[in-house]
Formats: sequence, C-alpha cells, structure tokens
Amino acid sequence: MQEDQQSTDAKIKRVSLKNLWPDPNNYRLIHEPEYVEVTDDRIKDKAVARRTARLLAGERNQNIRDLIESFRANGYLPVDQIQVRALPDGGYLVVEGNRRIAALKHLSQEYEQKGVDLGQLDPEIFSRVPVVLYEDADEFHHLTLMALKHISGNKKWGEWNQARLLERMYREHQCSEDEIVRRIGVSKTELRRSLRALALVEQYRASDYGDQFSEAMFPRFRETVRNQSLKAWLGWIDDSAADYYRAENSQNCEKFFSWLSREPLIDP
Repeated sequence: MQEDQQSTDAKIKRVSLKNLWPDPNNYRLIHEPEYVEVTDDRIKDKAVARRTARLLAGERNQNIRDLIESFRANGYLPVDQIQVRALPDGGYLVVEGNRRIAALKHLSQEYEQKGVDLGQLDPEIFSRVPVVLYEDADEFHHLTLMALKHISGNKKWGEWNQARLLERMYREHQCSEDEIVRRIGVSKTELRRSLRALALVEQYRASDYGDQFSEAMFPRFRETVRNQSLKAWLGWIDDSAADYYRAENSQNCEKFFSWLSREPLIDP
C-alpha cells in the first residue's frame, strides 16, 4: 500500500446531539451476538440507531454508567475529543467518542422526557457538542485514529477487538506490517501474534465445534500461537512472508479444539 500523501484537515465544530450518530460498526460492538455490519445509507435507520444505542449502553446502562455519573458530577469536560466524519445525507457519524455520545443522548432523553436532575451538566451541551471534523479523511485514516486510541493508547479495547481492527488494516486496506507498526506504534510481534491467532480462530470456526466460538475465547488462541511446544504439536506453519499461518496436524488440531469446547450432546 502506498502511503497517503494527502494532508487531512481537522475543524472544531459545535453540533447538535440530534445530528450525531453513534457508529453501528464500532469495534467495541463487533463481539456482540446481535452485531451486523451496517452501510452508511442505513446508519440513520431507527431500528439500527436503537440497536446501536442499546449495545453501547449495555444492560441497565452498565457500559456508560461511569460517564453518566461523571457528567452529573463534573459537567461536560472535553478531556477527550469526539471525532466525527460527515455523512453523505447530512449529519455526522461518530468515529471516536461513541460511549460519550451514547451517555449524552441518554441524559438528554431523560431530561426532556422526565425532567431528571442533570447535576452539574449544562443542558446547553445537548445542542452544542464540541466535535472534531476530519475533512477528506478516508476509512483508513479513521481506523488509524481508533488504533492509536484503543490499541497503542491509554483506553485499550479487548484483545479480540484490537486484533480485528489490525486485521482490517492489514488485509482490507493492504497496509504492510512495517506501515502499521510505524503508524500506530504496535510491535511487529504483537501484530503477527494477532494475525496468527485469528488464523487459528478461523480453523476452529470451520471445525465441528465452530459454533461455540465467542470473543472471550480469543486470549486462549493468542496464548496458543505464542507457545512454541504447542505450535510444534499442532504442526504449525508460520510463513509471514507468504502471509500463511495454519495448523497442519489435523488429528492434534481436532483434539485441541475439543479440549476448548463442550462436547455436543448426543441423543440416546
């Protein structure tokens, strides 16, 4: 992939909360059973927006409870920028800051419909949210922003979410290993470990036990591909030059997958 030489201009804007749309494809959500990829033309669909808000908030707002309480106690403190991109049909998609927007939308709804006490939060924020708009920024630029924040930054996602973002940069955008390392500061060892683990996950998903995979299992696959003895036992082929990672010992692979899984129930 050639390095993009075009500069990207950022502008600070004040935007109504009603014109800010949380990202239904946010990597924070990709492990959710209900997650489905959404195209830009459906982001404003009411059902999509409701599902996105529910997944971001979690059951009884557990995923945003800390932000709700912080806003009430301290008001809106622009410690972290909310980064957005313009949607083709108007409004803005939230690239970074989805939890904060979800928390503000919840408080706005509670304030308007129930008159709840906002504490130190000035309701004017609902009509004047400060955001950073990146003009002429493509998807790869936004992926880089998320990676800097949630992979090499101070607010890390889970291992599964990090690996999937790295995979998208590497495979869909054909960004070289060296370029990813340079752009986001992740080590080549960590990058390759993520790609190896995802390759093993795909083998597991293709096995008889594949329907049992969940994102919580991913750390086991990462530990497997860093264990030299276990890799040798699995007949692991590790050719980074050819981008080929695979366990070739099918018998041991089947045993290993069965150990990670529940045996299927057999009717008497």
